[in-house]
Amino acid sequence: MQNDPEVDAMVEQLRRQEQEIDRIRRDVEAMVVKGRSRAGEVEASVRGNGRLAGVSIDPATVRQYDTHDLGVIVTEAVNAALDNLAKVVQARFAPTLASLPA
Repeated sequence: MQNDPEVDAMVEQLRRQEQEIDRIRRDVEAMVVKGRSRAGEVEASVRGNGRLAGVSIDPATVRQYDTHDLGVIVTEAVNAALDNLAKVVQARFAPTLASLPA
C-alpha cells in the first residue's frame, strides 16, 4: 500500500514544527530575564522556567524603606521580570505558532 504524498508532507511538516518547538523550549528554559522596580532600586532575575534566579537590592534602599515597603518594591521587580519573560517567550514562539495550520 502506497502512502499519500500529501499526508507524508503534512506529517513531515508537523515533525519539523515539533522539533522547532522543542528547540525553542530548551532555549527559553536556559535563559535568564531581568526586571526592575519602577525607580530601579531592585532588580530581579528569573529563569526561563519561571523560577526566581536572584534579587539585587541597592543598599541605600534597605536603609531608606521599612520591611513592608521593601517587600512591595521586591515584588514589583519580580513581577516586572516575569512580565519580561512572558514577552520574550511569546516573541520566541510567535513565528512557529503562526506557521501552524489553523
